[in-house]
Amino acid sequence: MSQENVDNKAGLARHKSMLSSQTVVALDDMYDADGTVDVVYQAKARILNDAIQEIGMGRYQIYLFICAGFGWFA
Repeated sequence: MSQENVDNKAGLARHKSMLSSQTVVALDDMYDADGTVDVVYQAKARILNDAIQEIGMGRYQIYLFICAGFGWFA
C-alpha cells in the first residue's frame, strides 16, 4: 500500500469522525469505486480551500452569501 493511499484513508477516517450523525452529505463524486478519495477532486478542493482562506470573509462576501441565499430560497 502506497503512502498516498495511507494518507487518503487517514484523511477519510478523520473526515468521517468530524461529521455528526445528523449530517447528510452526498459524497458519490468524491470517492473512487474502491473507496479512496479521488486525487483530482482532492487537488481541486485543496486549491479552492486555499483561495477561500486567502480571500477571507469580508463585507462583500457576507452580502453575496445573503443575496445568493435569498435567490436559492425564492
